[in-house]
Amino acid sequence: MKRFLSSCARLPRVVISIGLGLTAFATLGHTATYAGQVYSISNSLSGTSVQNGWTIAGTIELQDTTAFGAITASDIKSWSWTASKPGSSDVSASSPGYTNLFSYPAGGITATATGLYYKTNLDININLADADFNVSLYWGANSTNVPSSFQAGDYTSPQPELFSVAPADLPTDATYGYRFATPAAVPEPSTCASVLAGLACGGYSLFRRRRAC
Repeated sequence: MKRFLSSCARLPRVVISIGLGLTAFATLGHTATYAGQVYSISNSLSGTSVQNGWTIAGTIELQDTTAFGAITASDIKSWSWTASKPGSSDVSASSPGYTNLFSYPAGGITATATGLYYKTNLDININLADADFNVSLYWGANSTNVPSSFQAGDYTSPQPELFSVAPADLPTDATYGYRFATPAAVPEPSTCASVLAGLACGGYSLFRRRRAC
């Protein structure tokens, strides 16, 4: 009987350890925001007035193994966007087997916790287009010609260019360049880890009540 009571007295410590471990695991899942980060595509700071009335809505998703820093085309898991205005819309998205999403010099694109950026002092272009490049969303910079541009085009229609903004009216960072996408959401902690941590804490409270009785 004494051995049984002694084991019960030690149970709360075990429960505390489990709860703390699971809580730490859940917190780790919350802070590793770069893995699978999803970004929302940015419009011009001046709004649709310089985009011929068109608004861009869409996302760019990084691979689950991609870390913040310079990225390449292989770091992009998927993307999709829609250009729309009253009475019209154009849609484009990545497709399986089509990986030629970006074309740029090494180090030209940077992923950070605050957005996706492209260098303003490099000859660079970023193209989110369908496999046939019929519908295209484009950002570019040319160190010797036009400093920057933000364009969309539908090359299946009689008037292919939807809008062209040059220079790009986008937020600029002194280190990374133009920001063309911002974080869409912060990944939530693991659901299972959060639930188990909560159960552990609840179990500890229950044991404390029993001991108090």
